[in-house]
Amino acid sequence: MIDGHIHIERGAYTLDRINQFVSKAFEMEIDEIRLLEHCYRFEEFVPMYDSVCAYSEYVNAWFHRNANVHKLANYLELIERVRNEQFPVEIKFGLTKSKGFDFLLESIHFVDDLAFDHKAEYWAVKCPIVVTAMIFIPFN
Repeated sequence: MIDGHIHIERGAYTLDRINQFVSKAFEMEIDEIRLLEHCYRFEEFVPMYDSVCAYSEYVNAWFHRNANVHKLANYLELIERVRNEQFPVEIKFGLTKSKGFDFLLESIHFVDDLAFDHKAEYWAVKCPIVVTAMIFIPFN
């Protein structure tokens, strides 16, 4: 079994943190975990989101509370440290198509100017029916 969508963004980039995910996966008899981060969490990607932030003050405020908290180099260093260790489950890393990542996960986060993260009352007015899609593309 594979858990293919685990964000590690709420903790430090340490082997101890990764071991927390590994321990839970092993306990649940999961063979592989795929760890990933959102691009906006890295300072290098922040300028890409200017147009997204312009949609609404709500999105802009949310973005600036959550974005620009890591450096991409730190994530790449974590990947290297993990790959130099032995774990009882297979671990793969994702982000966007770039050297060093094992997979690309594309998700739809917006319909027009409305983010899926918006509060329920926004959805009730703007879009009562929501469709979500995810595409998994392995790198080979």
